[in-house]
Amino acid sequence: MANYGIKISKAGYDVKTAAVKDLVMTSKANQWKIHMSGTSSGSGPINIAHNLGYTPAYLGANYHTSGADSGKAEKMNINTRTNPTNLIVYPPSTGYTRYFILKDIGA
Repeated sequence: MANYGIKISKAGYDVKTAAVKDLVMTSKANQWKIHMSGTSSGSGPINIAHNLGYTPAYLGANYHTSGADSGKAEKMNINTRTNPTNLIVYPPSTGYTRYFILKDIGA
């Protein structure tokens, strides 16, 4: 098998000879992929079905579209959570939530 791909080593390590533990990223390892993404608005909690069968990681932010905070982004509501079937979000009353549900290819 050919030895090619993408590798990024930690500072101070030669990418050509670094051990896997000294790499920031290697394309030979499984990486999280975006399973689904979207936006949600309304009054929470709002269930977004992903049906992965395990509790996935997620990223997101709340965006304000009106009022004093218009144009600002902030972290997702502290009550935002995920379970094996849904991402539960709490959009701001003056905007929407943008989310990314990450799929673990190794799961």
